[in-house]
Amino acid sequence: LERLLSGKMTIHHILLAHWAFYVLLGVCQIGLMFVFASIVFGLDLWHAETIAGAAVMAFVSSMASAAFIMMIATLCHSRKQLEGLSSIIILIMSAMGGSMMPRFIMPDFVVKLSSVAFNSWSMDGFLKVFWYNTPDTSIVLSVLPEVAVILTMAAVFLAVALTTARKWALG
Repeated sequence: LERLLSGKMTIHHILLAHWAFYVLLGVCQIGLMFVFASIVFGLDLWHAETIAGAAVMAFVSSMASAAFIMMIATLCHSRKQLEGLSSIIILIMSAMGGSMMPRFIMPDFVVKLSSVAFNSWSMDGFLKVFWYNTPDTSIVLSVLPEVAVILTMAAVFLAVALTTARKWALG
């Protein structure tokens, strides 16, 4: 980090480059999961509208996920603290957001509370793409509310990460 910062790169450049890499990595991983699900489980993926909706949701979900982990990483003071805190936060967020079990079987207060987790919005968007879509409405247009919320959360997470990352900038 010190070598990178001693050149022309700023901490913001480094953080944004890492964020962009993790966004692309996330999109590739989600894409591979959907191709696998299509081949093995018969997921109805191979329509232009479905691919477009899945791509939009994969991109914004990856943006929020990368920004969230960058935020947690910049808020922590040590690698040990990051390891423990990130595990706890991600497990709680996954349980609340519907990544571990469907939210419709959860109590109402948990469903309401889960709206603070971006993965609940991602799950809702992906469900609209693959399950709740109707032929008379555009899949991409139907996920716009989820996309707007996820992008807002991603922007907040990234802003917090960029602000707190200043502690590593050389004076």
